[in-house]
Amino acid sequence: MAVAVILSFVGGALLIAAAALWDLIGPWALPVAVPVAAGCVYVLIHSLPLLTMSARLRPLALGSTMIRSARRLSEDQQWELFRLVDLVKGRLWDAAPGAESAGCEVWVVAHRDQVQRVVRARRVGVGLFGPTVCAIAIGDLRDHERALKAIASAVAVNAASSLNGRIPPFLREGLGGYLVACALHPAGAERGRYLHEDARRAAEDGVDLAHMLRLLGPSLKAGQRRALARSLVGFLVHRYGWRAFLQMMQYADREPIDLALFEAYARNLAELQRRWLVFLEGSLAPLSRDGRRSA
Repeated sequence: MAVAVILSFVGGALLIAAAALWDLIGPWALPVAVPVAAGCVYVLIHSLPLLTMSARLRPLALGSTMIRSARRLSEDQQWELFRLVDLVKGRLWDAAPGAESAGCEVWVVAHRDQVQRVVRARRVGVGLFGPTVCAIAIGDLRDHERALKAIASAVAVNAASSLNGRIPPFLREGLGGYLVACALHPAGAERGRYLHEDARRAAEDGVDLAHMLRLLGPSLKAGQRRALARSLVGFLVHRYGWRAFLQMMQYADREPIDLALFEAYARNLAELQRRWLVFLEGSLAPLSRDGRRSA
C-alpha cells in the first residue's frame, strides 16, 4: 500500500518537473506527465481507504501468516483462522510443491461492504505490491466455506504471480484457477469436477488452443475462458506432473509458448489439444481416487 502512496507523489513530482522543464523538453512534457500523474492519483484514491482500514486493524502473527482484525478475536477464532490457512497451504503442498510458500494477509473487517472495498482495490491493481490481502467480515467467521474460499483465493493469487513468469495470460489465468481448486478441494473426484466439468460443456462449442494461448480467447465469455484455462492447466499437471509444468514455464520465459510446450511435453499444440479434448470427453466418467484419468 505504501507503494501506491509513493506513486501518487511521483505523479505530482512529474507534473511539477514537466512545468519546470517546459523550455527544455518542449510541448511533449505535459502530454506525457499528465496521464502518468492521473494514473497515480487513481491508484491513490483506491488505496487510501485500505491504508486507513489497515491502520485500525490489530495484527496477529503465526509463522508466515498475518491476520489483522477490526475487533479482538477470541482465542478459538484466531486458531480457527490459522488452521484454515494451514489447511490451504497443506493442500497446495500436496498438489503443487513450492506454491504454498506464497504470503497471505487475512483481514477480519467489521462489515461486508469493507470486504467489497478490498476486492475492488485488488481489481485496480493495488494488491500487486506485496502479499495479496483477503478480507472476511467478522460476522462470517462461523461460515468456514466462505472464509476458506477467501483465503484460498488470496494464497492462489500470490502463488500464481510468483510462479507464472512470462507464460501467456490464458495459462496464467488457468494456473490461478488450478491453484484455487487445489486449495479448496482435497485431491479426488470433487477437485476433478471443479476443474473440468464446466470446461467440458464450454468445449462443446469448439476449442482453438493456439488462438487462446496467443490472444486470451477474446471470442469467449469470461466464464468459459476461466473454465477452459483451469481445465487445461489441471490436465497438464495431472497428466504430465507438476515438475514438467514448472519446466514448461521456465522454457516460456525465453521462447514462444508453442516451443516451450513442445520442449516440456514432446508434443505439439495440436496433439496436446487433441489429448486434452479426449480427456474432457470422458470427464463425466468417475474419477479415480487421486483425480486422474488416462489421456
